[in-house]
Amino acid sequence: MVLDKRTLITGSFNFTHQAEAENGENLLIIKGHGELIGQYRQNFSLHKSHSQAPVQKAAAPKKAA
Repeated sequence: MVLDKRTLITGSFNFTHQAEAENGENLLIIKGHGELIGQYRQNFSLHKSHSQAPVQKAAAPKKAA
């Protein structure tokens, strides 16, 4: 996660109660490394450029009783 174009947060921590209270997670905050943050932003843009919104499938018809 890139914040304010200067701060990078990375790791397995996913900002849920489970992650905070029960799981063995890690969180790394990196500041002042513009080149690294640029690489993260570039990687995100690459993945975003070929991603698609999920297609919602129609519900299966209910069987008569």
